[in-house]
Amino acid sequence: MKLSGWSIHGNLPTDLCKYIITVAPHTSNWDFLVGVMVRESMGFKGRFLGKDSLFVWPLGYFFKTMGGIPVNRSASTNMVSKIAKIIKESDEFILAIAPEGTRKEVKTWKTGFYFIAVEAGIPIVMAAMDYENKQVSFSDPYFCTGNMDDDLQNIKSYFYQARGFNEVN
Repeated sequence: MKLSGWSIHGNLPTDLCKYIITVAPHTSNWDFLVGVMVRESMGFKGRFLGKDSLFVWPLGYFFKTMGGIPVNRSASTNMVSKIAKIIKESDEFILAIAPEGTRKEVKTWKTGFYFIAVEAGIPIVMAAMDYENKQVSFSDPYFCTGNMDDDLQNIKSYFYQARGFNEVN
């Protein structure tokens, strides 16, 4: 991280073994590499969701080894309940999700991360990836109240000042 000029602000919870890391803004393929650097630098075993087309040979093996879980975005597969069940049955589970669901600019976020957190009964940790300042900032754990509109507004506000790769370059 230091060699690349990036810094990490905040910490991941040490008293929790299950949570979702919501990563934003997601504007570039570089986000994955920065995320891997952060994960290796901080020494945690995080999983991530990715579109199923990424999980074909030869990269599929690499992404699965890195903790990737393929998602078929063109079909309704009840992924929220499947992931929530896996989390409940696991002793430890950290899942990183980009709520935009794509690298393109979106007006509304996908809400799967929120419903996974609620259904699994785990908090959300926000990770703002700011390319302008070359820093990744982690929030304290956020426990959803069940009022989705208020919760999403609180979560989104954490990312207000972070600038994605394509907003800076």
